Amino acid sequence: MKFHTRIFYIFVLALLGLAGCQKDKIVVEEKQWKMNDPQSVNEVRVIFAQTLAKAMSNEPLRRYVHEKMLLAYNTDYEMVYIAEKNKVIYDGKTMADILKSYADPEVLEKHGENFFMKLTDISPLLSITMPDLSRHNATTWNNSAVPQVAAVLEGSSYSYRVFKGSEEKENPINFRNDIDDEYDYYEDDDYFDEPTLGVWEAEIHYLVKMDGMTTWGKHVDDYMPENGTPKSLCAPLLEQALAALGAYEVNGVEFHLIEHRQLLQLYLDCLGAGGNSGGGNPPCAEECERDCETEPEVLEDFKINGWRVFQNIRNQFFENHYVFHADISGAVRNSLGQINAHTPKMVSPALRRRDLLDCDPRPCQGRWVRVNFSVLGVDWNRSHFADPYYVDWAEVDNGTVTVNAGASRAFKFIFDLAGIRTEITETLNLGISRTGAAIVPLGEQSVDYCTPIRSPINTTSVTFRCN
Repeated sequence: MKFHTRIFYIFVLALLGLAGCQKDKIVVEEKQWKMNDPQSVNEVRVIFAQTLAKAMSNEPLRRYVHEKMLLAYNTDYEMVYIAEKNKVIYDGKTMADILKSYADPEVLEKHGENFFMKLTDISPLLSITMPDLSRHNATTWNNSAVPQVAAVLEGSSYSYRVFKGSEEKENPINFRNDIDDEYDYYEDDDYFDEPTLGVWEAEIHYLVKMDGMTTWGKHVDDYMPENGTPKSLCAPLLEQALAALGAYEVNGVEFHLIEHRQLLQLYLDCLGAGGNSGGGNPPCAEECERDCETEPEVLEDFKINGWRVFQNIRNQFFENHYVFHADISGAVRNSLGQINAHTPKMVSPALRRRDLLDCDPRPCQGRWVRVNFSVLGVDWNRSHFADPYYVDWAEVDNGTVTVNAGASRAFKFIFDLAGIRTEITETLNLGISRTGAAIVPLGEQSVDYCTPIRSPINTTSVTFRCN
């Protein structure tokens, strides 16, 4: 009996010892991961971030990541892991090889020796980034300093797990956006007072099959502008562009990695949605300035209305790029007198904070961003295009959620009927559809025919001008 009791205590002590050894190890869930499933993605990000934090002691890898962060700071490049994992860093060792050599043995035992090659089957657009803050960014990081690494977790709270070397910071961070006009940092913690890399989803890249479908299960059309021209006409150009880009395998299927600005330009060219601003307008003696000009109607430029709007759209700590959608609601009347909805969508290039704000001197003011988007392919004539049209603004992050909204709008047409000035008003129910994640509404405003050309129109969050 005493013998069995002794064995029992030895067993208990062994378990306690094992638990102590496991304290700093990654907890690997006993379940099947699924591609783009938030919980699965979070678990992969945590493993990747903890391993990368250890691997940052490797000087050649650290220098390589530092170079990529500088490139990302100055261009539209993003360090998307699927495009980097096979890059040779030194002595024939790839990035995936180096990460594997620093990995917790339990990870490799549970998920296989090729985990760092196959994790992109779960999180295809996993990327390494660095926050674009005044005090902490790639240009202020001396690459002799070993950075900490934050796994950005999906979910409504946008929380983080932060690792430095083989240690995890004790308290998880919940996202806060306490930024004032004088300082650009997060006031509630010390986590980002040193160089910090982030592990999360690429902001401005898409993985696209030749048929246009993305790894999110959405067609790339859903993220691009509209002007009434069938987007199917763009398919040949899209195939041609994708064929010239690198191909990467996700769950046995081939995808091509394309950047937002390149894809946007392809669609603008294909749809003929890029407008031409006529510049200055001559004096006009008519009732409205648009009676005197003959240029096609264009959404010329926009700006955000200062720091607080930027604070609103930067709803994730590592967010460095901002894409704006302007959904236009209008009505057209054809030669037969039939009235139909006209609902083009402007999609902006990916913009950085420095593109959106001028903070010298304080307080920060919005910078005008030129978009020259064609609202209508011809001159605005009220017999053809109704008065007014409406512009609804939002900042949209890439994602899988489609949000639909609708409203009833009254539109007025003015035309000559047998030499008599005639006005008719038609009410249409029009809808807006946006696909993305963390969509930030920025307000709506109407554009009236007699609004002076290029006069600022304000939604309280965005000011825009039309010509």
